[in-house]
Parts: sequence; structure tokens; C-alpha cells
Amino acid sequence: MIYSFENIVVNNSNVNNFYSKSNFVGYLLPNGDIYQCKEHNVSNIYTVLTMDLELLKNHFEDKEKILKNSSSDKLLDLVIKYLNNCTYEKIVALSDFIRHNSLFISDLLVQLFGCHLVTRLNRTILTSEIKHDCFYNYLLNDFSIVTIDKIVFDSDKEKYLFIKGINRNEYLYDEIKNIKENVSDNDIDLFYKSR
Repeated sequence: MIYSFENIVVNNSNVNNFYSKSNFVGYLLPNGDIYQCKEHNVSNIYTVLTMDLELLKNHFEDKEKILKNSSSDKLLDLVIKYLNNCTYEKIVALSDFIRHNSLFISDLLVQLFGCHLVTRLNRTILTSEIKHDCFYNYLLNDFSIVTIDKIVFDSDKEKYLFIKGINRNEYLYDEIKNIKENVSDNDIDLFYKSR
């Protein structure tokens, strides 16, 4: 899947304008949808996650009732769907992993749930996705993609781990560079790829 470029997420600020009210604050969801939030405040998602983890650790037999949450919030739905697919061992391991590593919800959203954080800095997206093809249209629009470690569950060890990906995107960046060198900015949208 290749994400459609959306102008709304473009931040042209540097560190001096980090808190500018005109900056987009939010995420690209794994399906390419845009999730805009105020001040990166997704504490409600973190609250639901931690409460559900505790409830599931103590009452896993009631998993269906506990996770029956229905919401119009796409980010919350993503988290609930993930928990619905977890075994008891994964629930316990995730709770321990979050506590031992003092992880914030923004870390989990990017590193575990597959979201991509649009930073307040100049056209930068933070992701744990090692293949940058999905950002093709954003790369054409001068975005920088910064990859961080992914969180994965090791079923043999029954615990979550940080996994460092290997960057193998040279071909993609070469293609983007070639287009940028030979096409004017006004015509760049002619080279967009669709989902």
C-alpha cells in the first residue's frame, strides 16, 4: 500500500517554531488514514490500554466483555483490535514490557501498533516500518522518514523485544532523487502512486 499524499500534514517548521499552533499534530494510521490530535495528546488511548491490560491480566476469561468497547476513534479501535488478537501470555508480557521500559503511548503507537508519527519538525515522519515504499508520495514532497526500532513478540521467549530493522531503501531513494532532479515541483504530483 502506498499512502496518498495529504497536504494537511505538512509542517514546515524548525525547532524554533516547534509549538506553533499551525503545525499538524498527529499520525498516519497503518491503512493510510490521517489521525489528527491536539498536542499529540492521546492519553485517553493510553488510559484505555493500561486499564484493559490490567483487567485482562486478572480476568482473561472475560476478554470478550472487557474488549467490547466500541468507539468512533480509529486509534482506539486499532489498539482494541490488537488486544483482541492477544493470548494471555502476550497480555502479561506486554504489560511487563511497557512497565519495564517506561514507554509512552506515542512509542507504542509507532513501534508496536504500526502508526507513523508526523512530527512538528520540517516534513518528518517517525516510523518503525523498514520498507519506505508506503511513503512514496510523501518522499516526492520532500519528507524525511526516520525509522526507529519495532516492538515484536517473541513467542519462544514469551516476551516483547525491540528489533532493529535493516534499511534497504536505496532503490526507492534513488528513484525519488532521479524524479526530483528531472521534474519541476509543480509537476511532482504527476508521479504520485496510488494505493
